[in-house]
Amino acid sequence: MSETVHALVVRVGDVPCALPMSHVEQTFRLGSYRIHNVGGTLCVLFRGKSLPLYRVADRLGLWADEPTDAVIVWIGGRRMALAVNELIGQSDLPRTPLPALASSPFCTGALIDQSGGILPLLDLPAVVGIFEAPSIASSLTAMQQSALREVANIGSGQAATALSAMIAQEVDLSFSEAMLVRASEATAMLGSPLETSALVETPIAGNNGRVVLVFTGDAPNRLCSLLGVSMSDEMGRSALREVGNILSASYMNGITMLTGMELEPDPPRLEVDMLGKLLERLHDDGKGDELVVFMRSSLIIGGVEGFNFTFVPQITAVDELLERLERAMGAAA
Repeated sequence: MSETVHALVVRVGDVPCALPMSHVEQTFRLGSYRIHNVGGTLCVLFRGKSLPLYRVADRLGLWADEPTDAVIVWIGGRRMALAVNELIGQSDLPRTPLPALASSPFCTGALIDQSGGILPLLDLPAVVGIFEAPSIASSLTAMQQSALREVANIGSGQAATALSAMIAQEVDLSFSEAMLVRASEATAMLGSPLETSALVETPIAGNNGRVVLVFTGDAPNRLCSLLGVSMSDEMGRSALREVGNILSASYMNGITMLTGMELEPDPPRLEVDMLGKLLERLHDDGKGDELVVFMRSSLIIGGVEGFNFTFVPQITAVDELLERLERAMGAAA
């Protein structure tokens, strides 16, 4: 059975296109709002918030009349507006691969509409140009890649052990991964920006940065359920904050073990909101293009899979952290 995608179908110029609804917040008529040109960037003021505005036809190289509608989307942890020529409607449509000759850097595949027509499924980060730079992972040395994996393995292992003791259930590691990416790329990899998630931010004493832990999907509610509390009240949020504190400390211990860095965490802060809004607040400093270490783990708790969390240490300049890790791995070799 083919995969079905919940999509918003729009017209760009004369071409019907599909936008994944996992990125879409809402739509509005452009004619009701004034478009501003700020330093060469188009912006629209929507409900008191200035949003960058991208004309999708221009980005795709299509001729089009003046756009009449806009779609507010979350991309890379930020809200932005896409200008299109018509809103057609939402549909659950089967996915099909694009033929090689029809492939495009702006599409992730195609959908089949009710009449049997083919709709390109737009890759929104590519359309707005967030990921135009080449992959950064290729700039890591083999030793640095090995060091990042070692931190992820140590942190995940210690997190599983500590969490098992806390909830009195068996906790196993399903997988862990570590990579070096731009902050905007990391946020786009976390999950749907519209799903409710929990973020635990732990400052490091002495103004030495912070570590950010994100529980995505239904992991926050499931963890609270295991602890006999609800995420909707203060007791549940306190428990989730403590779980986040334990998991963050496990990863920090992994970094300390390899580098000797002294990391003293301050009390953690918990926020529960739409994933996109949580990440937008993290990027209020405008550092979406900075490099971050991104570690993701998935745990199996009591035989049930899918407890996912992500660890992003922002404790020092990335090159300094990588240099310390590489030095530690070299000394151990």
